[in-house]
Amino acid sequence: MLSLLSLSCGLAVRAAEPPPADLKPDMMTHYDQVSRARDALVRGDLRAFRNQVADLAERLPLTGLPGEARPFEPTLVSALLRAQAADSIPEAAERLGEIAAACGACHKQMRVAFPISESAEPPQAEVMRRHAWAVDQLWQGLVGDSDEAMERGYMLLSETQLYAPGSEHSDPMVLELQLRVHDEAASMLREGQDRDARSASYGRMLGTCSQCHALTGGGPGEGQKDL
Repeated sequence: MLSLLSLSCGLAVRAAEPPPADLKPDMMTHYDQVSRARDALVRGDLRAFRNQVADLAERLPLTGLPGEARPFEPTLVSALLRAQAADSIPEAAERLGEIAAACGACHKQMRVAFPISESAEPPQAEVMRRHAWAVDQLWQGLVGDSDEAMERGYMLLSETQLYAPGSEHSDPMVLELQLRVHDEAASMLREGQDRDARSASYGRMLGTCSQCHALTGGGPGEGQKDL
């Protein structure tokens, strides 16, 4: 199942047993739902997040799934069920990290070439766009099991200052959340990036983003795909 989440984006699958063509609509739906769950979480909408993961869990298991992918499906289902039960943004963010890491584990096993975005790093002056770009690199790194994408994301987050003291959003809590993101990214660059560590780190990052957006009025609106 997990390889299905990314095939909707036109992945090149090199596994011996590719999924049948009639599964493509399910693949597209699943990936879209995971992405919408992520965006709901970033804007602090716990109810929408739960609804997305609940709907996705109800669609499993799939018939016609390649045999090599079957062992990964219970892991995804378990992560989705835990996500449904999340009663706070930080917990939901942690569960989303687990879901994304489960996707990446399957993609690696199935030898799926996940299409990591080749969009250019935004210019220095556009600090929020740079921040969003970096967080998206972490997402793609988890789902696509890409060391390079993870490193790009952490590197930029460790270097980017969103708000300076005395700026429009210089509330002490906002500055503390910004420092938390910076320190998390720097720590991940120093200490390595195994899949469990990446999952937990991404969850903490997303939870922090959501808290900051609640204070500053930032984050994606309903229907938007940018973080």
